[in-house]
Amino acid sequence: VLKQAGDNLTRENVMKQAASLKEWLLSLSIGETEALDLSHVEEFDSAGLQLLLAAQAHWHHQRSTLALVNPSPAVLRLVHAYGVVDILSPSQEDPA
Repeated sequence: VLKQAGDNLTRENVMKQAASLKEWLLSLSIGETEALDLSHVEEFDSAGLQLLLAAQAHWHHQRSTLALVNPSPAVLRLVHAYGVVDILSPSQEDPA
C-alpha cells in the first residue's frame, strides 16, 4: 500500500487505499503480459501482498500474465517471509 507524505496510516486508511489500488489494478487493460515495476516500493505489508496476489489471480483468470519485476528490498522481505517468492517474475526473485 502506498504511503504519501502526511498520510495517517491507520488501519482504516490502509484498507481504503488498498481497495482503491485493487480497483485500479483490476481496471487496467489486460494484454497478453503486463509488467508491474516494484522497484520504488518503500513500504510493503500484508495488504499490499494480498493486493498483488489478487491482481495476479485476476490476470491468470483472463489468460494473461501480470509480471512483478524489480522487487524492492521491502517487497523481497515480505514475499520471503510469507514463502511466496514464486509470485515474482523469473530471475527477479533476488536481485542481490
